[in-house]
Amino acid sequence: MGPIVADAAGQSTLAFARAKLFAPLGIHTEHAFQPVGAAFPTPAEERAYERAEVAWVTDPQGYHSGFAGLKLPARDLAKLGYLYLNGGRWDGVQVVPAGYVRASTQRQSQPPPGGRFDGYGYQWWVTSEHGHPSFLAVGLGGQFIQVIPDLDLVVVITSDFENGRDDAQQLVGEAIVPAATG
Repeated sequence: MGPIVADAAGQSTLAFARAKLFAPLGIHTEHAFQPVGAAFPTPAEERAYERAEVAWVTDPQGYHSGFAGLKLPARDLAKLGYLYLNGGRWDGVQVVPAGYVRASTQRQSQPPPGGRFDGYGYQWWVTSEHGHPSFLAVGLGGQFIQVIPDLDLVVVITSDFENGRDDAQQLVGEAIVPAATG
């Protein structure tokens, strides 16, 4: 997806995202670390990615990954969740088309049998928590944004767990949702 966006926009995916998404949300990416490749070639580069507050991986041709490798602080991840909770609107401005938000957070494909989620939209997993429709973006190391619209709830969890997604989603389902509804 990154190359498609960059080629269509005539600029890097990061530059396009800065102008159309990050700037309206107040997400600062001016000093983003932009390493090449998902598998870091050196331990120093991997440590630099881990230390960076904002980073976005590129491929060897300089295209930013369109599906992974974006690292943002938890507060900025929450802004993305809040944007989607509000149908793509931020401070009264439609930043992402409402129709796209609806389509992207509904099942567009069926995950493999035995998976944890009910479906996959456009970059969002679709599921439910205790009967509440939900969608979530799952990132590296257990970092995710989960949005539960009927509870007006956005949950962001960042962690260093290798399999943190299961732990984080369990926390949402067993503690946060019951607290929000109790």
